[in-house]
Amino acid sequence: LEAGMRNLERLMNKKPGFQMSLVRGAGAGGGFTGGAAFFLGAESRPGAEWVMDRTGFYRLLLSVDHVITGEGRLDSQSISGKTVGTVSGACICENKPFSVICGQNSLEPDHLKQFGAMRVISLSEYSGGVTSALKEPVRWLREAASLLVSGLD
Repeated sequence: LEAGMRNLERLMNKKPGFQMSLVRGAGAGGGFTGGAAFFLGAESRPGAEWVMDRTGFYRLLLSVDHVITGEGRLDSQSISGKTVGTVSGACICENKPFSVICGQNSLEPDHLKQFGAMRVISLSEYSGGVTSALKEPVRWLREAASLLVSGLD
């Protein structure tokens, strides 16, 4: 399969003006994204950016005092490429404070500081452990949100 994908990529790259390695999100061999770009002329955009454009997030950001976003597991991948990273980047650009509620926080203290969140609440830490957080996620999410909002006064 891998050899076949490399062969397909080689064939596609013969099309004038097309280079699989330049298709965002195509990855090694192209996969669905590369095929959609080649056969359909599709353009690849990060999902978070697309959703934020469609929902008017950037316009709404200008009128808020604080943004609260979430992530299942806050880690180094969260900062670059996931929704929480895109939201935080927009907040930083507009000088808007933001906080994060996450299931687990795996960011090292230095990375957490660089991330720039005003506050990060990890449900697994707040509830006393992963098992507790998974057993009653709605309870812990409500409590974390309440704690976060009460601290914004």
